[in-house]
Amino acid sequence: MDKKQTLKAFLICFNGRKTLLYGVGKRAGINIFRPVGGHVELFEYSKDTIRREVKEELNSGISGLQFLGVIENIFWRDGSKHHEIDFMYYGKLTNKKLYNEEKIEIIDGRKRITAQWLDVGKLSERNVVPPGTYSYMRKLMRKRDE
Repeated sequence: MDKKQTLKAFLICFNGRKTLLYGVGKRAGINIFRPVGGHVELFEYSKDTIRREVKEELNSGISGLQFLGVIENIFWRDGSKHHEIDFMYYGKLTNKKLYNEEKIEIIDGRKRITAQWLDVGKLSERNVVPPGTYSYMRKLMRKRDE
């Protein structure tokens, strides 16, 4: 059995009542999405990771960056057991043009993926990974609505 341990950092950001996510596949017929972010490199702080990943993937900086917490995620994928530690952040994209785009093309290494602004009200804990991300989104939305 293969085992993999990974550190990642993710950014939750909003455009009105929508949040920026991209598809990572399907599980039990349900589309699965995750926020923008990626792997923490060796000796890199997670706050630096999220700034680097957003710059690489979206050609944007982040303003008002706030650390939300850590999610520990253990799961099986492709016959391997994974143990992922996810550093969750909230912030605003400084590239304002991105807020006018419904879909955003991201180049992640050799892969081209499409991120899109999705209505938080139409998502659930079942289709946003890592598990717990949707709870952070809902809490942030409630704070904004107060």
